[in-house]
Amino acid sequence: MMKPPMNKGGLIPRPSLLPDADTLSPEELAALEGRLWQLLAKASRLYTQGDSSSIRLEMAQELFTSICFVLSAYLRKNGLCLRDWLHMQEDAALEEGTRLVEQKVKNSKRLYQAVCLGLPGLASSYLADTMREIGLFFTQYNPSLFAHQIPCMITYPLEQAVPENTLGIDYIAEYLRRIMIENHVICRFPLDAATRLLDIAAPGYGDLPLNLYQPILANAIALTLLERPPFPLMLTWQEGDALMASLRAVSPAGLPALLEQSAARLCHTLAIQQPGATVYLRQSAANLAAPIGLAMQLSHLNGVFYMNGG
Repeated sequence: MMKPPMNKGGLIPRPSLLPDADTLSPEELAALEGRLWQLLAKASRLYTQGDSSSIRLEMAQELFTSICFVLSAYLRKNGLCLRDWLHMQEDAALEEGTRLVEQKVKNSKRLYQAVCLGLPGLASSYLADTMREIGLFFTQYNPSLFAHQIPCMITYPLEQAVPENTLGIDYIAEYLRRIMIENHVICRFPLDAATRLLDIAAPGYGDLPLNLYQPILANAIALTLLERPPFPLMLTWQEGDALMASLRAVSPAGLPALLEQSAARLCHTLAIQQPGATVYLRQSAANLAAPIGLAMQLSHLNGVFYMNGG
């Protein structure tokens, strides 16, 4: 965390954007303050078209956070720290950081287009609304002044949420990466099987803020644990009983590893080889350990896995 002098004028830097500030000496901190305030003065003039004296504190905080975001992007990309920046031309780093952010926007646009082309054929108003909002993000995002902001409303939940301290284009890029993995998995299964499962897991799911991937992944893991083909997705009640008996033989400490092993086999079955995707599926499977443990205490797996038929 920055030392008190950095809060000059009420502006507070986010520790996640300047993580190594607390390693600086008092003299280096003073130099850092001076540089950041000079950059803020320039950003204020740009925002107000020359009349920086009229800027509100809240807006100054937004501009200040954007500067820190862009500077952090530059330092991370080049493997540098704040101390290194103190011996460089301040404007050059910010200009290069802005170019890096702009390149991330271009890359994310391409990723967004790929996600839109690969959407599953399942009804979800929340997914459709979120994709539309992300499209608007690219028309409203301002990397020059407000690079840390996320000017869109994302309401579709991921199975593994993007960390809350992720800002700006970094958040959008990571959200798109994760949702592309989830949708890729969904599309590996027959549409009618996925629809039947979701109808049982969450009736009316199309109008609910429901992650479509999680119930599908859960039942696919269950069938893999039973050494059954995962593609039908739905478990019978007899298979549910067999799964319960199988899981009772596993210690709580060994359950996450067993689930991850099952996810690895499922990746092989689904021909999913991209490292980021396999890691994501393994983590999704491990995340089932806690609800399975609770369900075992209640002697039923309903709500964790979904069953129907004989």
